[in-house]
Amino acid sequence: MRLEFTHSHIYPGAAATLKGEQAESGEGTTCLVELSDGVVLSTNCLVQDGEIILSMPSYLTARGAKIPAKDWMLRKDVETGAWKAKSKGAE
Repeated sequence: MRLEFTHSHIYPGAAATLKGEQAESGEGTTCLVELSDGVVLSTNCLVQDGEIILSMPSYLTARGAKIPAKDWMLRKDVETGAWKAKSKGAE
């Protein structure tokens, strides 16, 4: 799976496009995450109940900003088709 985000970091409400085949529900897999500044990371993700749980490692943006490791929950926006980020555990 490959997720392409529209910004250089993930935040609540950040949008991503899913490229390639989505993993089966309950299946953990490796995801490539591409951020808008060109940074590409290999991460772990789990598809569960129509959501993607993404475990982002800490990384540096192209401009050198340090982004800490964090788990994110992505839900598909039925209106736009984009996957939207929420903090893991947020309702």
